[in-house]
Amino acid sequence: MPDPFIGRGEILGDLMTADERAVHLVRHLRGSPEALHFVDCVWYDRGGMTFLWQIDWTARLYRSIVELGEAIGDDEKVFRFLAVPEERKGLVVQKLARAPALADVARRRGWRFVKWAPLRAFASDPAAGLAELEPVLGLEPAAERSAHQLMFKW
Repeated sequence: MPDPFIGRGEILGDLMTADERAVHLVRHLRGSPEALHFVDCVWYDRGGMTFLWQIDWTARLYRSIVELGEAIGDDEKVFRFLAVPEERKGLVVQKLARAPALADVARRRGWRFVKWAPLRAFASDPAAGLAELEPVLGLEPAAERSAHQLMFKW
């Protein structure tokens, strides 16, 4: 955890300011308040990009990708991410291969998959910015490969 945040708490909510906690997401995203309540984490910049993060320790893709993902409207500034543990990568790949309709929804809605270890490395680097996020995305992230172009593999 970056030095300025050490000792401020153990959950994301402890790091948020009162203003950040008071934000009504329905002003920034199209979707029902109920659906937005179930999004694990939202990074946003007023008038800019919005990153919706789902974090799941299982490979239950349907709830995040279909039920929740479909309840939040598409927008060119909304980016959807699903973080899964490294141990679930094979099962995620298998589910997407065996369920074309699920894979189609994931592609259509622009879901980006990320494994926990590369995401944790990105999140704990105080100098990291958006440019450093791209190499950690995917079930086979560029951060784990050398001399490869970033590709999203299902």
